[in-house]
Amino acid sequence: MKFFLILLFLVTSLFGQIPTYESKNIIIYNIHPDSTTIVFWGGLNYATPKWLVSQTPKKKFSKYNFVFLSYFTTLETAKKVYFNKLGNKLNPKILIGFSRGGLMAQKYYSPKYKLVGYIDPVLKSNFENKLYSNVVFVYNPYTWNKKYSKTLMSYGKIIGRRDGLFIIHYLDHIDFPTYFFKQHL
Repeated sequence: MKFFLILLFLVTSLFGQIPTYESKNIIIYNIHPDSTTIVFWGGLNYATPKWLVSQTPKKKFSKYNFVFLSYFTTLETAKKVYFNKLGNKLNPKILIGFSRGGLMAQKYYSPKYKLVGYIDPVLKSNFENKLYSNVVFVYNPYTWNKKYSKTLMSYGKIIGRRDGLFIIHYLDHIDFPTYFFKQHL
């Protein structure tokens, strides 16, 4: 048993945490059952769950549990998989959507969450009623066309009035997830 624990420590030290469950559209890291759980939706093309894992600083895995999802995977599907694979209910405290994944974070927004992060997101209109103090919204206006950038700026004004956090940052789209983790979690 002692050998196994030492081996596990060496593997996780060298290669990072080992996922509790992994498929193409869902990756679960349930390392610390009593820790805060984050559900994180990715985007199109390269922004898969596996890519999101690679963008997450290693030290965050010792602080949080994660459920990384494809942009089209619903929270209901994630809850079913989580229960079937781990035997526990998925009860996230933080939702994050990157790029196209912003649509899912928007869909499931509730003031009950500790934090809802929108990272250089794609969103639907009529979003004003889902922008409160638990929102952290970071984006680059040059990622999107002028009309959409104006819409996002209008959301920023609402977030500011409601004590949320709205940040314009001139990063490349691909660099936003790592920035978000380092600065806001």
